[in-house]
Amino acid sequence: MFMWTLYFDNLPKYRFGTIKQQFWMALHFPLHLAVLGVVEGAQHMALARYLYRCAEDFAAMTYRACVEDHLDGARLAQNLTWNIDHFKLNESARGGEALHLVQNQILFLGNLTGVCSPSNTSNLNNGQYGVPIAFRDFLKRGVSGMFQAFDLDIPQEGQVTYGFDVAAHSWIVVYTYFWSALILLIVCLTAASILANTNKRGPVHWNTLRWLSVGTRIVMMVFSLIMLIVGLVSYEWMYKYLSSPWVLPTVVLQLFIVCLTDRVAKIRKDRSEHAVFWKLPEKNGESSEKIDLEEHPNAYGYRASRAFDLKD
Repeated sequence: MFMWTLYFDNLPKYRFGTIKQQFWMALHFPLHLAVLGVVEGAQHMALARYLYRCAEDFAAMTYRACVEDHLDGARLAQNLTWNIDHFKLNESARGGEALHLVQNQILFLGNLTGVCSPSNTSNLNNGQYGVPIAFRDFLKRGVSGMFQAFDLDIPQEGQVTYGFDVAAHSWIVVYTYFWSALILLIVCLTAASILANTNKRGPVHWNTLRWLSVGTRIVMMVFSLIMLIVGLVSYEWMYKYLSSPWVLPTVVLQLFIVCLTDRVAKIRKDRSEHAVFWKLPEKNGESSEKIDLEEHPNAYGYRASRAFDLKD
């Protein structure tokens, strides 16, 4: 909605030169690419957050079964089976194919004696918060099965490597083109807005409100660039950000601020023009001058007549 508002609120009103109009039309190609990148990137980033949240829930269930309850043997296998069934991997064709690899790990852990004994779960610095290293393959297979269940275009689980490793690396690509597309979107909308406020007689009038509108867009572009660089420098921060609920609200808030600034600038500009328009020259209590403004065709060829004869 905000992208739609930013575009249609800044359409050109008058013809502003052949070359400028051609450049304005050419901006629509990268603009459409940017819109596609933002929408598709938002969809994949929302999916990434859901999958990371499911992975956290799956790890928490395993932690409670082993470290807190110290289950063993058949009870441990039954609990782990219930945990993985909670995510309904069998309802997807590819998820069902990966499910047997998870079940093999459950069978393996169920046959280990004392795998979740207090002595085996006391090492909190093993990278799994006390969960024994024997559970590493089970956790990876389970999370990879969740990725497979959503039909992500990654190698099938068990063929090359863990699907989790491949999918986790693919989020770097998604994160990169999402923020890059957002930067391109704001650049195209800003250029189109500047061109839409020009005319054949001269360039755009750079007043305080115009500087505020363009300055806000520049700030949002810089912010998006910082988010992109920080995510590529620190993968750990990027994964934490993807698993947080601030992925989509961040972008929505950016576009909302730009829309709000544009709307305030437009309202102030309309009020100023309206006040100037109604300041008619008078002589002896009657208007004595003739305002003869030519008809201005807009960028689409429609004519908006503004010719007034005040003597009539």
